[in-house]
Amino acid sequence: MTALRPGLVRAAILLPAAYYCAAGALLFAVPRFFYTHIATIGDFNAHYARDIGSFLLPLGGFLVVAAWRPSRSRPLLTFAAVASGLHAVSHLIEGVGSWKALVALAFFVLVTVLLSWSALTASEGQ
Repeated sequence: MTALRPGLVRAAILLPAAYYCAAGALLFAVPRFFYTHIATIGDFNAHYARDIGSFLLPLGGFLVVAAWRPSRSRPLLTFAAVASGLHAVSHLIEGVGSWKALVALAFFVLVTVLLSWSALTASEGQ
């Protein structure tokens, strides 16, 4: 293993962690803002948005911790990769009728790849 790999694994985990922390915080604290400016999908439901935020925010926080101990966090990384992959599939099913939807799909595919790679390549001792 090169000396570069731990830094790459950490970065590959921190990008999704930052997204999940930010999205979770917005969904939980200001769900109308999230709906209006980021994802105007379906009818607005503040309670449901807060429910989603209450799961995404801690997931992001746990990923931040996992970035410093990826080899001990493989189950969490695998869970996050699978959840992100399902999220990407959901976007694919709904269709990519706009550039915004295409960017969202590409982002969730990237997140899935980064977390999957991190789970598969995290070495003992990291």
